[in-house]
Amino acid sequence: MTVRKREYRDSNGQQIWDYDFWHNGQRHRKAGFVTKAEAQIAETRAKQLIYSGRPVLRPSTFAELVKPFLDHRRNRIAENTFLRDQRRMPPMLNFLGEKKISQITSSDVDRYVDLRVKAGMSARTINLEINLLSSMFTFAVSQRYAYENPIKQVKRLKTVQVDQPIPTNEQFSALLEAALKTEAGLQLATWIIFRGYTGTRPTESFYMEWRDIDFANGLVMVRPKEGNPLKNRKARAIPMHSELRTALLQWRSAWEELFAGRRKPPHDWVFVTPRHPERRCQRFEKTYPRAQRLAGLTVHMTSHCLRHFFISRAVEAGVNFLAIANWVGHSSTKMIEQVYAHLSPQFKEGEMKKLQLGLGGGNGNAGAVVSEKSVDSGAV
Repeated sequence: MTVRKREYRDSNGQQIWDYDFWHNGQRHRKAGFVTKAEAQIAETRAKQLIYSGRPVLRPSTFAELVKPFLDHRRNRIAENTFLRDQRRMPPMLNFLGEKKISQITSSDVDRYVDLRVKAGMSARTINLEINLLSSMFTFAVSQRYAYENPIKQVKRLKTVQVDQPIPTNEQFSALLEAALKTEAGLQLATWIIFRGYTGTRPTESFYMEWRDIDFANGLVMVRPKEGNPLKNRKARAIPMHSELRTALLQWRSAWEELFAGRRKPPHDWVFVTPRHPERRCQRFEKTYPRAQRLAGLTVHMTSHCLRHFFISRAVEAGVNFLAIANWVGHSSTKMIEQVYAHLSPQFKEGEMKKLQLGLGGGNGNAGAVVSEKSVDSGAV
């Protein structure tokens, strides 16, 4: 073994180990291991890869990998997700930027996580950064910048799951009335109804075009588009509720009036920026929170709560879970079963029937046993 203890320590005072060997005139060296055993295991893996005839890696630092990775990712994820990925890059570049991508270990990532924790970042934020790093290394392996993804050995931080509030029917109605009093007015109210009656994700709703609204067949079509390829990349059709149809037709008339003086509307987007209708709306950043305040809602509800509203009402109405999953773009019914199933009256009844208590000997005759004992004892 050509494993050595380095004379220096890292910024945390941790002892550093590395391996260093030659093969066919080429030097293979990697540092950053915190134990001798870890360095020995890594060296063994490196030699196995080299002796097995694996292709030579393309030299690149972490910083040099960022651009090709983002170029690869740009048209494969939603626009908002891509922008979030860009915003998450700076702290990673500060810590890993000059390191060779093939020499970054799980220990390096663990130290990065420790620094982010000390900086006060939430566990959820750090986990999202780890996931992004994992995607980067998966890309690096596919492009021969690295042999393996070290993130596979990195444990995610424990997070506290906070349940998002589900609007009641009364809160939903109050929110609609309040929306009409905001600057966005009818458009905001239509968007709230659209979200609450289709269960679409926020980005999906802002990429809707009038050609996606099939009034003749009563369907709302959710299709992959440039900037919004959808999570599972599959188009889906959602039946249009009669109240949603009425709201969309009303907004369609108002939408056409916005461009009445033009030979042709500048676009086909259903939801537009209130002050600049020639642009596609990306969010109701000010008017939606204002509508919540006007409605007197004491609990903050993100726009994602409108998706919860749709799914929960569908579950409560006894709609088949597979149908709901197809409508909202889930690949399976697992999420609905885990999060929403308890809301279904049919689910509650079915689960109670599974419960067998000892009073009736597990034969379902507990009520008869109680009645008999009451009669025998003279109880009223």
